[in-house]
Amino acid sequence: MNYAQLWTSQSTYAGATNDLPTLVAIPSAYASPASDARLYMFWRGLREDQRLFWSQYDGTGHWSPQRVINGVGSNCRPSGCQVRSGNENVPLLVWRGIEPGDHQIWWAFGHPEEQWFQNTIPGAGSSHGPSAAYANGRVYAVWKGVPGDQRIWQASRAPNEDWVMDPRPIPGVGTSSSPSLLAVGDRLYMFWKGIDGDHTIYYSWSQPGGQALPWQPQTRIDFVGTTFGPTAADYNGDIVLAWRGSGSDNNIWVTSMKNGTPPTDQTPIPGRGTAVGPSIAVWNGQLFMAWRGIGDDYTIYWAKRP
Repeated sequence: MNYAQLWTSQSTYAGATNDLPTLVAIPSAYASPASDARLYMFWRGLREDQRLFWSQYDGTGHWSPQRVINGVGSNCRPSGCQVRSGNENVPLLVWRGIEPGDHQIWWAFGHPEEQWFQNTIPGAGSSHGPSAAYANGRVYAVWKGVPGDQRIWQASRAPNEDWVMDPRPIPGVGTSSSPSLLAVGDRLYMFWKGIDGDHTIYYSWSQPGGQALPWQPQTRIDFVGTTFGPTAADYNGDIVLAWRGSGSDNNIWVTSMKNGTPPTDQTPIPGRGTAVGPSIAVWNGQLFMAWRGIGDDYTIYWAKRP
């Protein structure tokens, strides 16, 4: 299927960011009660503003005015997933600290309009933003190491327990950007770009259940390239991938794959471009995308696909 087509016209949001905005969906399939089904957007501020902001989609084509998450901040985009808290589902975020010098990975969960109590993942540090996904009763996080360390590390957390970090990096893989996690059925997929000078996109998968995951050997997607890490979503039985091109290519590209089989083509989305990379998520049966503009255009844009 050509996932570059059928997108709504891009719309602007009254917010701006240096990095990409992140979409976090709490789909109705996981929401109990059904009113818990929500779509959030999170992002860090513009230039020296390292506060984290959020907005919620109202289901009718509009996002709520931006609000600050009190007491937290990051130099990069955050990442998140849905988790159970008491009798409802709420977003959980992971992010790296602010500049200068805080490379720790922080996390918190709850309703973003309430006070969040952030904590670090012990021993974890990164030069870029981490990624998180919920699978088989645990939250998993992966990240690139601190400056100079292009290895990929992982940690996991069960409800009401502390994070457990694998003391060893994931063997045989590396990245110069942020990896991306996606839970699909009984598998957890990870997508990433290569190390410095390698713009190829790679992926691997594991079957979640333990504290540290044994990942399958990496698979290289030969015909694609990106300067930043890709984003992924489980949509209509396909894994949809989206990314910014490499070098001066600001196009947003998409492809899809099934059952772990590598994709065979790529297509740019007409009229869409970004300096960093997009974020995609599925909510209420629709595929949403958010991104910032190219060059000095820090505006946040969004669109959706039925």
